[in-house]
Amino acid sequence: MITLLLAVGTLMALAGMLLFQASLLPGILAMLFGILGLAAVLAGKRKPAGVFRVVPGLSLLICVGCLWTAQPRVQQGGIFDYRRQMEKAAEQIEDGRLDAAAATIQSLEENYGEDDNTRILAALENLKTQNVQSAQEKLQKVNDKTSMLYYAVLEQVYLASDSFDAAQALYELYPEAAAQWPDWCYMQKYAGIAGFEQGRYQSSLYYLKRAYAQDSGDAATCYYLGAVSYRMGDLQSAVDYFQEALKKGADEELQRDILWYVDQIRKLQESEEKA
Repeated sequence: MITLLLAVGTLMALAGMLLFQASLLPGILAMLFGILGLAAVLAGKRKPAGVFRVVPGLSLLICVGCLWTAQPRVQQGGIFDYRRQMEKAAEQIEDGRLDAAAATIQSLEENYGEDDNTRILAALENLKTQNVQSAQEKLQKVNDKTSMLYYAVLEQVYLASDSFDAAQALYELYPEAAAQWPDWCYMQKYAGIAGFEQGRYQSSLYYLKRAYAQDSGDAATCYYLGAVSYRMGDLQSAVDYFQEALKKGADEELQRDILWYVDQIRKLQESEEKA
Protein backbone atom coordinates (compact mmCIF):
# COMPACT_ATOMS: atom_id res chain seq x y z
CA MET A 1 0.00 0.00 0.00
CA ILE A 2 2.74 2.44 0.96
CA THR A 3 4.50 1.68 -2.34
CA LEU A 4 1.39 2.67 -4.29
CA LEU A 5 0.97 5.89 -2.29
CA LEU A 6 4.61 6.83 -2.85
CA ALA A 7 4.30 6.17 -6.60
CA VAL A 8 1.11 8.25 -6.82
CA GLY A 9 2.70 11.08 -4.82
CA THR A 10 5.77 11.10 -7.08
CA LEU A 11 3.64 11.22 -10.23
CA MET A 12 1.42 13.94 -8.79
CA ALA A 13 4.49 16.06 -8.01
CA LEU A 14 5.83 15.62 -11.53
CA ALA A 15 2.46 16.37 -13.14
CA GLY A 16 1.97 19.41 -10.94
CA MET A 17 5.24 20.96 -12.11
CA LEU A 18 4.92 20.05 -15.78
CA LEU A 19 1.20 20.57 -16.39
CA PHE A 20 -0.20 22.78 -13.64
CA GLN A 21 2.70 25.07 -12.79
CA ALA A 22 2.77 23.99 -9.16
CA SER A 23 5.31 25.68 -6.91
CA LEU A 24 8.71 24.46 -8.05
CA LEU A 25 10.57 23.85 -4.79
CA PRO A 26 7.79 21.92 -2.97
CA GLY A 27 7.15 19.97 -6.16
CA ILE A 28 10.80 18.95 -6.50
CA LEU A 29 10.99 17.99 -2.83
CA ALA A 30 7.80 15.93 -3.07
CA MET A 31 9.14 14.10 -6.10
CA LEU A 32 12.55 13.48 -4.51
CA PHE A 33 11.12 12.14 -1.26
CA GLY A 34 8.69 10.01 -3.22
CA ILE A 35 11.58 8.48 -5.15
CA LEU A 36 13.57 8.11 -1.92
CA GLY A 37 10.68 6.28 -0.28
CA LEU A 38 10.29 3.92 -3.25
CA ALA A 39 14.02 3.20 -3.19
CA ALA A 40 13.82 2.45 0.54
CA VAL A 41 10.94 0.04 -0.05
CA LEU A 42 12.94 -1.84 -2.68
CA ALA A 43 16.05 -1.86 -0.49
CA GLY A 44 14.03 -3.09 2.48
CA LYS A 45 12.88 -6.14 0.53
CA ARG A 46 16.49 -7.14 -0.04
CA LYS A 47 17.86 -6.17 3.38
CA PRO A 48 15.03 -5.68 5.88
CA ALA A 49 16.84 -3.53 8.40
CA GLY A 50 14.95 -1.19 10.72
CA VAL A 51 15.90 1.95 8.87
CA PHE A 52 14.30 0.69 5.67
CA ARG A 53 11.02 0.25 7.51
CA VAL A 54 11.05 3.84 8.79
CA VAL A 55 12.23 5.72 5.69
CA PRO A 56 9.26 4.88 3.38
CA GLY A 57 6.71 6.14 5.89
CA LEU A 58 8.70 9.27 6.67
CA SER A 59 9.23 9.93 2.97
CA LEU A 60 5.50 9.56 2.33
CA LEU A 61 4.67 12.10 5.05
CA ILE A 62 7.17 14.63 3.68
CA CYS A 63 5.96 13.99 0.11
CA VAL A 64 2.33 14.64 1.11
CA GLY A 65 3.35 17.79 3.01
CA CYS A 66 5.21 19.14 -0.01
CA LEU A 67 2.28 18.36 -2.30
CA TRP A 68 -0.04 20.20 0.09
CA THR A 69 2.25 23.23 0.01
CA ALA A 70 2.24 23.23 -3.79
CA GLN A 71 -1.55 22.80 -4.02
CA PRO A 72 -2.63 26.48 -3.78
CA ARG A 73 -0.54 27.34 -6.84
CA VAL A 74 -2.04 24.39 -8.73
CA GLN A 75 -5.53 25.69 -8.06
CA GLN A 76 -4.77 29.33 -8.82
CA GLY A 77 -2.59 28.88 -11.91
CA GLY A 78 -1.60 26.35 -14.51
CA ILE A 79 -3.02 25.28 -17.81
CA PHE A 80 -6.65 25.18 -16.69
CA ASP A 81 -6.51 28.69 -15.29
CA TYR A 82 -4.78 29.82 -18.50
CA ARG A 83 -7.55 28.39 -20.65
CA ARG A 84 -10.23 29.84 -18.38
CA GLN A 85 -8.67 33.30 -18.62
CA MET A 86 -8.39 32.97 -22.41
CA GLU A 87 -12.08 32.10 -22.69
CA LYS A 88 -12.94 34.96 -20.34
CA ALA A 89 -11.03 37.48 -22.50
CA ALA A 90 -12.70 36.18 -25.67
CA GLU A 91 -16.16 36.53 -24.08
CA GLN A 92 -15.37 40.06 -22.90
CA ILE A 93 -14.30 41.06 -26.42
CA GLU A 94 -17.42 39.49 -27.92
CA ASP A 95 -19.64 41.33 -25.41
CA GLY A 96 -17.87 44.66 -26.04
CA ARG A 97 -16.39 44.89 -22.54
CA LEU A 98 -13.09 46.02 -24.00
CA ASP A 99 -11.53 47.57 -20.89
CA ALA A 100 -12.14 44.35 -19.00
CA ALA A 101 -10.77 42.35 -21.92
CA ALA A 102 -7.61 44.45 -22.03
CA ALA A 103 -7.12 43.90 -18.29
CA THR A 104 -7.60 40.13 -18.66
CA ILE A 105 -5.13 39.98 -21.54
CA GLN A 106 -2.61 42.00 -19.53
CA SER A 107 -3.05 39.61 -16.59
CA LEU A 108 -2.48 36.64 -18.90
CA GLU A 109 0.75 38.16 -20.21
CA GLU A 110 1.97 38.98 -16.70
CA ASN A 111 1.27 35.49 -15.37
CA TYR A 112 2.12 33.34 -18.38
CA GLY A 113 4.02 35.58 -20.75
CA GLU A 114 3.04 36.95 -24.15
CA ASP A 115 2.28 34.23 -26.69
CA ASP A 116 0.39 33.78 -29.97
CA ASN A 117 -2.95 33.44 -28.18
CA THR A 118 -2.63 36.70 -26.24
CA ARG A 119 -1.39 38.49 -29.38
CA ILE A 120 -4.42 37.35 -31.34
CA LEU A 121 -6.75 38.29 -28.49
CA ALA A 122 -5.12 41.72 -28.32
CA ALA A 123 -5.56 42.08 -32.08
CA LEU A 124 -9.27 41.30 -31.73
CA GLU A 125 -9.60 43.81 -28.91
CA ASN A 126 -7.88 46.44 -31.06
CA LEU A 127 -10.21 45.69 -33.96
CA LYS A 128 -13.21 46.30 -31.70
CA THR A 129 -11.82 49.75 -30.92
CA GLN A 130 -11.11 50.27 -34.67
CA ASN A 131 -7.39 50.47 -34.01
CA VAL A 132 -6.50 48.54 -37.17
CA GLN A 133 -2.82 49.48 -37.13
CA SER A 134 -2.28 48.12 -33.63
CA ALA A 135 -4.18 44.95 -34.51
CA GLN A 136 -1.95 44.39 -37.51
CA GLU A 137 1.19 45.00 -35.43
CA LYS A 138 0.03 42.41 -32.90
CA LEU A 139 -0.54 39.85 -35.65
CA GLN A 140 2.90 40.49 -37.12
CA LYS A 141 4.36 39.17 -33.83
CA VAL A 142 2.47 35.88 -34.07
CA ASN A 143 4.86 32.98 -34.57
CA ASP A 144 2.45 30.45 -36.06
CA LYS A 145 1.15 32.22 -39.12
CA THR A 146 -0.62 29.13 -40.44
CA SER A 147 -3.30 28.62 -37.78
CA MET A 148 -6.98 28.99 -38.65
CA LEU A 149 -7.44 31.61 -35.95
CA TYR A 150 -4.56 33.67 -37.32
CA TYR A 151 -6.01 33.64 -40.83
CA ALA A 152 -9.50 34.46 -39.56
CA VAL A 153 -8.34 37.50 -37.55
CA LEU A 154 -5.97 38.67 -40.29
CA GLU A 155 -8.88 38.63 -42.74
CA GLN A 156 -10.84 40.88 -40.36
CA VAL A 157 -7.86 43.25 -40.14
CA TYR A 158 -7.66 43.55 -43.93
CA LEU A 159 -11.43 43.99 -44.24
CA ALA A 160 -11.34 46.76 -41.63
CA SER A 161 -8.67 48.61 -43.61
CA ASP A 162 -9.75 50.57 -46.69
CA SER A 163 -6.29 50.73 -48.26
CA PHE A 164 -5.43 49.29 -51.68
CA ASP A 165 -2.62 47.24 -50.14
CA ALA A 166 -5.07 45.57 -47.75
CA ALA A 167 -7.35 44.66 -50.65
CA GLN A 168 -4.44 43.12 -52.52
CA ALA A 169 -3.34 41.29 -49.38
CA LEU A 170 -6.80 39.69 -49.13
CA TYR A 171 -6.37 38.25 -52.63
CA GLU A 172 -3.18 36.59 -51.38
CA LEU A 173 -4.60 35.51 -48.03
CA TYR A 174 -7.54 33.47 -49.35
CA PRO A 175 -5.62 31.03 -51.59
CA GLU A 176 -2.84 30.74 -49.00
CA ALA A 177 -5.30 29.82 -46.24
CA ALA A 178 -7.25 27.55 -48.59
CA ALA A 179 -4.08 25.65 -49.51
CA GLN A 180 -3.06 25.38 -45.85
CA TRP A 181 -6.53 24.24 -44.71
CA PRO A 182 -8.16 22.24 -47.55
CA ASP A 183 -11.16 21.28 -45.38
CA TRP A 184 -11.96 24.90 -44.49
CA CYS A 185 -14.95 25.49 -46.77
CA TYR A 186 -15.08 29.24 -46.15
CA MET A 187 -11.52 29.78 -47.37
CA GLN A 188 -12.03 27.48 -50.37
CA LYS A 189 -15.03 29.55 -51.37
CA TYR A 190 -13.34 32.92 -51.02
CA ALA A 191 -10.15 31.73 -52.69
CA GLY A 192 -12.41 30.85 -55.62
CA ILE A 193 -14.14 34.24 -55.55
CA ALA A 194 -10.78 36.03 -55.34
CA GLY A 195 -9.51 34.06 -58.34
CA PHE A 196 -12.65 34.94 -60.31
CA GLU A 197 -12.30 38.65 -59.57
CA GLN A 198 -8.66 38.53 -60.67
CA GLY A 199 -9.46 36.67 -63.87
CA ARG A 200 -7.68 33.48 -62.79
CA TYR A 201 -10.55 31.27 -63.83
CA GLN A 202 -8.84 27.89 -63.69
CA SER A 203 -7.67 28.53 -60.13
CA SER A 204 -11.10 29.92 -59.25
CA LEU A 205 -12.82 26.81 -60.58
CA TYR A 206 -10.50 24.56 -58.56
CA TYR A 207 -11.27 26.24 -55.22
CA LEU A 208 -14.98 26.71 -55.90
CA LYS A 209 -15.37 23.02 -56.71
CA ARG A 210 -13.66 22.18 -53.42
CA ALA A 211 -16.07 24.50 -51.60
CA TYR A 212 -19.03 22.96 -53.46
CA ALA A 213 -17.90 19.45 -52.49
CA GLN A 214 -17.95 20.49 -48.83
CA ASP A 215 -21.17 22.55 -48.95
CA SER A 216 -23.27 22.08 -52.09
CA GLY A 217 -26.14 24.04 -50.56
CA ASP A 218 -24.46 27.45 -50.69
CA ALA A 219 -26.13 29.63 -53.35
CA ALA A 220 -23.16 31.99 -53.71
CA THR A 221 -20.78 29.11 -54.44
CA CYS A 222 -23.17 27.84 -57.14
CA TYR A 223 -23.44 31.32 -58.62
CA TYR A 224 -19.68 31.79 -58.88
CA LEU A 225 -19.29 28.32 -60.36
CA GLY A 226 -21.77 29.41 -63.00
CA ALA A 227 -19.96 32.69 -63.59
CA VAL A 228 -16.58 30.95 -63.92
CA SER A 229 -18.05 28.33 -66.25
CA TYR A 230 -19.44 31.12 -68.42
CA ARG A 231 -16.07 32.88 -68.58
CA MET A 232 -14.41 29.60 -69.54
CA GLY A 233 -16.94 28.97 -72.33
CA ASP A 234 -18.77 26.08 -70.65
CA LEU A 235 -22.26 27.52 -71.16
CA GLN A 236 -24.27 24.42 -70.25
CA SER A 237 -22.48 24.06 -66.91
CA ALA A 238 -23.02 27.77 -66.32
CA VAL A 239 -26.78 27.42 -66.85
CA ASP A 240 -26.92 24.38 -64.57
CA TYR A 241 -25.07 26.15 -61.75
CA PHE A 242 -27.19 29.30 -62.12
CA GLN A 243 -30.38 27.26 -61.87
CA GLU A 244 -29.01 25.52 -58.80
CA ALA A 245 -28.13 28.87 -57.21
CA LEU A 246 -31.71 30.07 -57.72
CA LYS A 247 -33.12 26.88 -56.18
CA LYS A 248 -30.85 27.28 -53.17
CA GLY A 249 -31.96 30.78 -52.26
CA ALA A 250 -29.84 33.27 -54.20
CA ASP A 251 -30.46 36.79 -52.88
CA GLU A 252 -31.75 39.65 -55.03
CA GLU A 253 -28.29 40.84 -56.06
CA LEU A 254 -27.25 37.37 -57.17
CA GLN A 255 -30.56 36.94 -58.98
CA ARG A 256 -29.94 40.14 -60.98
CA ASP A 257 -26.43 38.95 -61.89
CA ILE A 258 -27.75 35.52 -62.85
CA LEU A 259 -30.37 37.08 -65.13
CA TRP A 260 -27.64 39.11 -66.85
CA TYR A 261 -25.53 35.99 -67.46
CA VAL A 262 -28.54 34.00 -68.66
CA ASP A 263 -29.38 36.80 -71.08
CA GLN A 264 -25.80 36.80 -72.39
CA ILE A 265 -25.91 33.02 -72.82
CA ARG A 266 -29.21 33.28 -74.72
CA LYS A 267 -27.73 35.90 -77.06
CA LEU A 268 -24.66 33.77 -77.69
CA GLN A 269 -26.79 30.72 -78.46
CA GLU A 270 -29.01 32.71 -80.84
CA SER A 271 -25.92 34.09 -82.56
CA GLU A 272 -24.51 30.58 -83.00
CA GLU A 273 -27.83 29.32 -84.41
CA LYS A 274 -27.91 32.11 -87.00
CA ALA A 275 -24.29 31.41 -87.97
